[in-house]
Amino acid sequence: MSFLILVRHGQSTWNLEKKFTGWVDVDITETGKSEAKKAGQLIKEQNLKINYYYSSVQLRAKHTLKIIKEILNDEKEFKSAWQLNERHYGALTGLNKIEMAKEIGEKKVHEFRRSWDMKPDALSKESPHHPSNISTYKDVPEELKITKCEYLDKERAKDLLVF
Repeated sequence: MSFLILVRHGQSTWNLEKKFTGWVDVDITETGKSEAKKAGQLIKEQNLKINYYYSSVQLRAKHTLKIIKEILNDEKEFKSAWQLNERHYGALTGLNKIEMAKEIGEKKVHEFRRSWDMKPDALSKESPHHPSNISTYKDVPEELKITKCEYLDKERAKDLLVF
């Protein structure tokens, strides 16, 4: 029998600060490291043979996977793909979720966080949080980057998920 194991990264520094993170490349906290270890232990207890590992290109995801692989004592290489990144929150990037809920309403913040068909305002290219200004994305071709905000319609989703 085959299995697909999906693991979200451990708590990041911006998760702790309640910020919209998206494509900003932040690392995991000590709590995030503990969460990754627990995920690794849970997978280990199932005694599953893992053939392939994939991760987004983001440090928090790669660091989480590294910890899980250490728990599993597995030295296999893994493939990183920017298409596995978290949602890009556009102009919301770096803003505090609690403050934004007060400003625009909890329902609207929830919709931005959970829907794929709601478009946040675009992120200025001058922002330090713009993917063009983050070294992690230097190898992603400019025409493929979701550079201002993420909004996926069926056609865009089809293009992105081929890697």
